[in-house]
Amino acid sequence: MKEFFKKHYTKMIVATVLALALVVVGTISADATLGTREAPAVGDIVFGNAGVYIPAGAADGTVTVSRFNTYPGGVKYTRAPIKVEFNFKGAAYVYFNLQKHERKMWDEGTLRLVYSDPENPGYSRCIGTFLVESENFPEGRLACYTGPADGWYALAKK
Repeated sequence: MKEFFKKHYTKMIVATVLALALVVVGTISADATLGTREAPAVGDIVFGNAGVYIPAGAADGTVTVSRFNTYPGGVKYTRAPIKVEFNFKGAAYVYFNLQKHERKMWDEGTLRLVYSDPENPGYSRCIGTFLVESENFPEGRLACYTGPADGWYALAKK
């Protein structure tokens, strides 16, 4: 037995350290933010393939847009949703730049933009969803008037 530990001591230490490192990384990243952007509430606030648009002069404050690696379930996402926090009162639109397969789904009536209120979990269709064909050519941009309303926004299959 003593001979076994002498021969494999280094391998056992390395394996133990790696196992502990994986546990720590898994614990830290369980609810980790994949990205956050806080910006003044004016114009186009781009966040990857999604964002928030605030018409000029419509608001005075900030908007925070985030993506997490965990988020509410209940719908079949076409991509990770965004969480939006509005720190102002005024008009705002949340949007997603469509990919080719998503544009096809929209044209076929099988794609929707959904919203989840933080106080009332579960998704509902974002009322007032519309296609902006002049943005993100040739696929377009799917947008929704938000009011503004804090919460999760996502593209989902019907």
